[in-house]
Amino acid sequence: MNSFMTGPVSSLWPNDSLHRGRRGPADQRISDMHHAFAPSGGLRAVRELTLGNDRLSSDCFDHVAMLIKAREIIGFQLQAELWVPMFQFDHGAPLKPSTTLKPLIELLMPLYDNLEMAYWLARPNLWLSGQKPVDVCAARLSAVLDVAHLEHFIAATSTQHQDGLRQPDA
Repeated sequence: MNSFMTGPVSSLWPNDSLHRGRRGPADQRISDMHHAFAPSGGLRAVRELTLGNDRLSSDCFDHVAMLIKAREIIGFQLQAELWVPMFQFDHGAPLKPSTTLKPLIELLMPLYDNLEMAYWLARPNLWLSGQKPVDVCAARLSAVLDVAHLEHFIAATSTQHQDGLRQPDA
């Protein structure tokens, strides 16, 4: 597991056949995320952002890696690449995280690892009338935050309910 990851990929995508050379669930999910993030800047491999062999490219890679590790942005490793959805960066400033998304990332962090967060943002959500959270973030971030709060509440309630069902130690 890479230090940029906060949870195992296998937990999200069981039976992944990438290492055997066949298309598997991970291929479909990365394809889904490429499609979902395309209108908002795309899903980019960090190496694409740092193509040069010069010091500036190396510093850029280190900067993005530090942001991912600090969980200031969503980034994940998949298919031997480190990926970042570009919607989370301010326009005009190269690779500067958007401060408006920080509350959303903070709400999702306890619930999901980075890969799961990216996939959550890329999937249609019934509480957003079937829209993808990434498509709603720019115009109605408060609605996406409401959904994240709701999921946080459900997770907490579920944990409390499970705790209540446990037998006390005798």
